[in-house]
Order: sequence, then C-alpha cells, then structure tokens
Amino acid sequence: MSIIYDENKKPSGPSAIPYHSLPATRYWHTHFENSCYLRFIAEKSDDPAERRQANSELIIANKKMDYWKRHPNWDTAGAARLAETTKQKWKG
Repeated sequence: MSIIYDENKKPSGPSAIPYHSLPATRYWHTHFENSCYLRFIAEKSDDPAERRQANSELIIANKKMDYWKRHPNWDTAGAARLAETTKQKWKG
C-alpha cells in the first residue's frame, strides 16, 4: 500500500525536456506539498500501518526535495515563497 510514492516503482526514462531546462523549484514544490500531506497522515492517522507508510514515504519526499535543491535552476527565494504559501494552507 502506498499513499503517494510507490517504493517499488522503477525510475522513468529520459525526459522530453532537457535537464538544464527543468523547472526545479516547481518540481521541488510538488514534493514539498506531498511531504506536508504525508506529515499530516503520520501525525493524525489512527491506523498504525498508515502512519508507518507515511513516515516511510516522507523519506522519499525528502530525498526528492534534496535532489531538486541541487539542480542548476533551483531558486531559493522562490521556493521559500512557495513553501510559505503551502504552510499557510495547511494551518487553516
């Protein structure tokens, strides 16, 4: 059972977009949003198996966020703005 990330899924093939043209900050933000959702499940779920799965997938989300932070198109200021907006949504 996976919530967002399938640990058994093999990496996809080459992208149609050249590596240096990838929107790293946007891709990072997708995984940041996923991590917020997984963190919510890990903290609030009544099902121990679901909490374990969420914690397991949080590791994957963090690795993916770290990957995009190393990309040449990474925008720290842009990511901070996106993260703040997402955090505000999760506070509500």
